[in-house]
Amino acid sequence: MQESKLNDYLQLAASIGVIIGLILVMYEIRETNKIAENQAAIEMNSLYSEWTKTMMDEDMAELWLKSIDRPEELTRVDLIRLRYTYFTALQAFQTNHFLWESGGLRMYPEDTLYEDTRSAFSSEVSRRFLLDNYSDDDSADAIIMRQAVLDTSPERYLEMLDSMVPQTANDEERN
Repeated sequence: MQESKLNDYLQLAASIGVIIGLILVMYEIRETNKIAENQAAIEMNSLYSEWTKTMMDEDMAELWLKSIDRPEELTRVDLIRLRYTYFTALQAFQTNHFLWESGGLRMYPEDTLYEDTRSAFSSEVSRRFLLDNYSDDDSADAIIMRQAVLDTSPERYLEMLDSMVPQTANDEERN
């Protein structure tokens, strides 16, 4: 009889131990997910930082505007530089979209793939690049990016840039 009670107590203790173990495993999984989300955010920020750093270079900014204003003046070297800049942008945008879609980026209220692509691929050169490279791709990303490119134009991008700069009396005289 006492042996039976002892077995019952041991079985109860083992059950409690299993429950505590499961609670600890759930806690560990949650912590691991938080670490993964933070790592994803760090990766995304790194890609955007690289993109921003590239675009802040004065030569690159001039080249970017040249691709919009005067694409006929682009040299082969210019086109190579632009091509790799586009790849960097697409990598950042697609990573951001993937992380957002998978729930890994909760800090953003909505997906930004469409708007990011629309603003970055506004020149005819970039539009051709994206449409040529993603014309046969039926993935959701490619469809969003193609639509964004088709919904913008170099003129709209330049208008957006101009609207960001306050007009002064001297600026109005030059226009």
